[in-house]
Amino acid sequence: MTLNTTSSVWLLERAAEKFGEDIAFKDAYGQISFKDLREKSRSVASQLIKKADTGRIRPIMVYLPKSINSIISFMGAMYSGSPYVPMDYNVPVARFAATAENLNPAAVITDKDGRERLTSAGIDVNILLFDEITDGEKDNNRIEQILKNSTDLDPAYIMYTSGSTGTPKGVTISHRAVLDYTKWLTDTFEIEKDSIIGMQSAFHFDNSVFDMFAALYIGCTTVIIPEVLFMYPQKLFDFMQEEKISIIFWVPTVMISVANSGILEEKKLDALKLILFAGEVMPIKQLNQWIQSYPQ
Repeated sequence: MTLNTTSSVWLLERAAEKFGEDIAFKDAYGQISFKDLREKSRSVASQLIKKADTGRIRPIMVYLPKSINSIISFMGAMYSGSPYVPMDYNVPVARFAATAENLNPAAVITDKDGRERLTSAGIDVNILLFDEITDGEKDNNRIEQILKNSTDLDPAYIMYTSGSTGTPKGVTISHRAVLDYTKWLTDTFEIEKDSIIGMQSAFHFDNSVFDMFAALYIGCTTVIIPEVLFMYPQKLFDFMQEEKISIIFWVPTVMISVANSGILEEKKLDALKLILFAGEVMPIKQLNQWIQSYPQ
């Protein structure tokens, strides 16, 4: 059965009504409830509608550090009727410029450091500072009209390939694909409301779609694990234990690194119930180390 809706942000609308003040996302800087996420996302959307030529063929690039602010920006873009385009905050400016030229975005949402980087490089884009578009007056009537006129085949996001075999290409994913994928994965693996997802993936990688939208669909919490912790397995496991992480969906490169560190033999994560991985080949040796540590 498919989700009977036309836009991925209807999951946020439903979550805000159903789960309200429950925590949707946590990062190194704080946390946000489903209700507050909706309100801030609608504020961003209203400013995008006012200050950018939004629409289903005018994407919004998001050039921010990995954080809740990025998620607010993604949702704001979709509320405005535009697909979001997550950009690696550490991407070389030359690649950013090539991507922007290819996309012709309606706007780029970034912070002051990001703006300085782009303007110093002479990149000609409509730059909007995140801090300046989150608290403005909401144009809920316009947003409702946009959602009413949207279709499930409209683009939800555009993600660029690594470019390892040539020029990076933008892959467009529809709202229907996001909705069906989210429902299939959460139903198949029986994700529950009290689950806590430990997010490893960068936003410019597809695994992040599950980490974000599963929280909106089920009402569980996703914790954005600080990137620096993956360099220190002991601190990583201490953090995951403290946050009671119960689900991880990581790339094998990270799982291999953790297995090779020896931490799997030293520590156990009491809350961990489900381990998923995708994106690369998982070597049998390290897979068996994870299985031996978490046979359940």
